[in-house]
Amino acid sequence: LKKHKEAAAMSIQLAANLRSTLAESNQQLLDEAEELKASLQASFLESAAAKDELSTAQAEWRASECELEDLCREASRRCEEAEAKLAGVEAASKQTSDEASGSRERVSALDAEVRVLREEFERAQTSHMHAKA
Repeated sequence: LKKHKEAAAMSIQLAANLRSTLAESNQQLLDEAEELKASLQASFLESAAAKDELSTAQAEWRASECELEDLCREASRRCEEAEAKLAGVEAASKQTSDEASGSRERVSALDAEVRVLREEFERAQTSHMHAKA
């Protein structure tokens, strides 16, 4: 009976020690689980923030693309206007050049006429002088 009592007391002591060890292990596991939970929540928040940053960056990229397209359209429009103005200036320059060429031809013709008239005048004057003499 004494041995049974000692064995029972030892069993009770072992069970108490086991319960204490299990309680400590459970507490450590709960603490680790809380740390993991906090770490997971922090990771989730960082992930959400990163997704927000990515969305913002994508929106800015799209806006930049639209702005670039607008700038390209504006530059293209200005080039077309400049080309049209250049064509107009070239046409006006050719017309002015043609007019200047025509004016030179008319001046040359008038010069020739003046020379002929001068020669006729000089002959008439010479004839008149001879007639007087």
